[in-house]
Amino acid sequence: MNAAEVAIDDPTAIPETVERIVEYMQEADRLWNDNRTEEAHTYYRSVFNCPVNHDHSSLAGYRLALYLQTTGDIDGALGFVTYSTEPGTQDLEIALRASMPDQPVDPSEVPGTMEACERYLESIESAFGRSDWTTVDSLVLAYQQTSVDIGVGRHATAQARRGVALVHLGRNDEARPVLEYVLANSNSDERRRTLVRRYSKLGSRSTTRETRTRHRIHSRCSSASRRSRVETKPRR
Repeated sequence: MNAAEVAIDDPTAIPETVERIVEYMQEADRLWNDNRTEEAHTYYRSVFNCPVNHDHSSLAGYRLALYLQTTGDIDGALGFVTYSTEPGTQDLEIALRASMPDQPVDPSEVPGTMEACERYLESIESAFGRSDWTTVDSLVLAYQQTSVDIGVGRHATAQARRGVALVHLGRNDEARPVLEYVLANSNSDERRRTLVRRYSKLGSRSTTRETRTRHRIHSRCSSASRRSRVETKPRR
């Protein structure tokens, strides 16, 4: 078989073994490097949606985000870049966000797309920076109800902002479970230290890991935190 021939009969078929995944990635990379990105993206998509645990999801997601950016599908690109840890991912995410339409955020509406979720998160950060605690609270309440798979990390980021806002608003009873959720789900040591200080001021005894993990802010947050990485990947 020469280099121009496609090695796999049906690139839309999901690979079921690690060996098969490697074959898909080799073919996808060959097509990508040959500037045949539309063909390559089909292979990357199949690899990304594969239920088998493997180490290729990050690169597949990154390449899919790059491809969808070129087609103008910013929402789709944001959905994939979330799962990438490749060099350049942060710059790509910044570029994708910058290209999003400048649409107003309405806390009475639940965001229904990845693009909308990104706008909500930016608005939450903006309101937090202004110490507009009431707006932070209302935006996070809408954000946490989205059916979009934004991942536990983004939920934890939003809830961290809301927990601090609730403390400033004097609503300590509501703040406790919010901060406990973030403590149980945050990967940021600095954020955890900050929230531990906030939590200690609420007059509640320290919670153990077991106690913290029993608290969940929203059913979607709870179910998301218990899914595996494979199960939470968007099937596109």
